[in-house]
Amino acid sequence: MGYDYQNKHVQGTSWGTVPYWNADGSKANLGRSTNMATSWSSWPIKDQTAFANLDHQLGAGWHLKAAYTHRESDTDGKIYYAGGGFPEPDRSGMIANVSHMIGTQKMKAYDFNISGPYMLLGREHELMIGYGEAERSEKNPYTVDGPLVSDYANVPDWKYMGNIGKFTDTVTSLTGSSGSTEQKAGYLATRLSLTDELHAVLGSRYGNWTSSSTTNSYDANEVLSGTEVTKQQHNDMWTPYAGLLYDITPQYTAYVSYTDIFKPQTNRDANRKYLEPVVGSNYELGVKGSLLQDRLNLATALFWSDQDNVAELDDSVPPDPVTGEEFYKANGKGTKVRGFEAELSGEVMRDWNMTAGYTYTHSVNGEKNRTNTTAPLNIFRLSTAYQLPGDWHALTVGGALNWQSEIYRAASRPVGRNAAGNVITQRTSIRQDAYTLVNLMSRYAFDQHLSASLNVNNLFDKKYYENVGFYNGNYWGDPRTVTLSLDWKI
Repeated sequence: MGYDYQNKHVQGTSWGTVPYWNADGSKANLGRSTNMATSWSSWPIKDQTAFANLDHQLGAGWHLKAAYTHRESDTDGKIYYAGGGFPEPDRSGMIANVSHMIGTQKMKAYDFNISGPYMLLGREHELMIGYGEAERSEKNPYTVDGPLVSDYANVPDWKYMGNIGKFTDTVTSLTGSSGSTEQKAGYLATRLSLTDELHAVLGSRYGNWTSSSTTNSYDANEVLSGTEVTKQQHNDMWTPYAGLLYDITPQYTAYVSYTDIFKPQTNRDANRKYLEPVVGSNYELGVKGSLLQDRLNLATALFWSDQDNVAELDDSVPPDPVTGEEFYKANGKGTKVRGFEAELSGEVMRDWNMTAGYTYTHSVNGEKNRTNTTAPLNIFRLSTAYQLPGDWHALTVGGALNWQSEIYRAASRPVGRNAAGNVITQRTSIRQDAYTLVNLMSRYAFDQHLSASLNVNNLFDKKYYENVGFYNGNYWGDPRTVTLSLDWKI
C-alpha cells in the first residue's frame, strides 16, 4: 500500500499556443520564450492518491490479485492569456482567454482476479477471470463575475502585460457544473497449449459504461434558471479477442491476433453532445525472438485496424471561455490505420546495451484523406549506454537519437480584411519539417546506495514545433535542458 502527494504551482500559465501568423498573413516568428500570459496567471493542482495491492497464493499455482486506487484532485487558479486573434504591428490584436479554474475531481477504482493452471485433454493451460469497476467524478462551483475593466479581454500589448490586473469574482456554494464517468466490467481469458509449439489465447470483456455532464445556470439572484444535461450509456458491451502463437524455434515465435474495438469517448462536440464510441477491429501479425544467446531481443509487427467515429479536435470552434473545454468532431466511418514497427534491444557486448526501433503509422478516413497529421508517419529511435571497464566501472555513459518525419495541420491564415476592418482568413497548413534530437547521459555510482546522473536533452538546441496548428498556434519543443540529479536507495 502507498500514498502519493503532489502540489504543483506554476505562475505565468499560458495554457495555450504561440501564434503562427500575424494579422497581415505574414509569419509571426515568435521565439520559444514567448509567453502571452500575465505573471499572475496560474493553474495550481493538488493531487492525493492512496493505493493498495494484494497478491495471495491460493496453492497449486493459483493466485488471487486485488488492487484499489483512490485519488482526489483540487485546483483553484485564475488564467489570463492571449489565446485568440492575430498580432498587429503595434502588438495589439490578441484576445485573452479569461477563466477561473476551480473545482475538485475524485477517482476510485478496484480490480480483482484469480489466475492459475488447469489440465485439459492431457495438457496444462492457464486461466484468468476477474472483475473491476472505476468511477470518476468532478464538481465545479458556480462563480459570479465581478466588475471588469472595459475591453478587459482585449490585450493592448501582448509583450508587456504587467499592467493587467487580476480579475475579481465570487465563488458561491452553488454547483456550476458536475460530471461523472462509471464503468463496470468482467473479463475472462485463457492460454491454451494446443501442442508444444502452438498456443492460443482467447479472451473477452463484458461490461457497462455510463457518462454524464451537468451544467447549471443561475439568474442575477443566484436562483437556478436552467440545467443542461449530457449523458451517454452503453450496456452489455462484449469485446472479444483472440491470438495464435507458434514457436518456430526455441528462439523465435510468430503470432497473429485479433480484437474488437469498443471505446466510449468523453469528448464532446460543439453542441456539447458526447461523440459516439469508437468501434471497429484490430489485427496484428508479428515475430518475436532473441539473438546472441538471448542477450538481444527482436520484435517486429504489422498492424492494421478499421475504426468508426474517431475523434478529431474541432479547431474551428474555440474552447469554452469559462471551463476551457475543447470540442471535437467524429471523422465518420471507414478510418483505416496501417502500420509496421520493429525493435531490437538488449546487450550487444558485455556492459554495452542498445535499443533501436522504427515505427510507421498511416491513418486515413473514409474519403481516403490522411488523418492525425500531427503525428509523424515515421519515427526512428536509437539509444545506447556503456558501463566503462576497470577503474571507471562505476561510470556509465550513453546517448540517444530520435528522428521523426514531418507533421502538419490546417489552420486559419489571415488573407485580408472586410469593410468593417475584421480579419478574413483562409485554411492553410502549418508544417514542421522532419527533425532529429540528440540526448546524452552519464551516471556515476558512488556505492550501492548513492549515484549521480547528468542528462543533456536536445544537445544541439534544435528549434522545432512539438505541435502545429493547434487553434492557429504552435507548441514549441523544449530547448536544450541539463539535469543533474542524485539518487539514494535504501
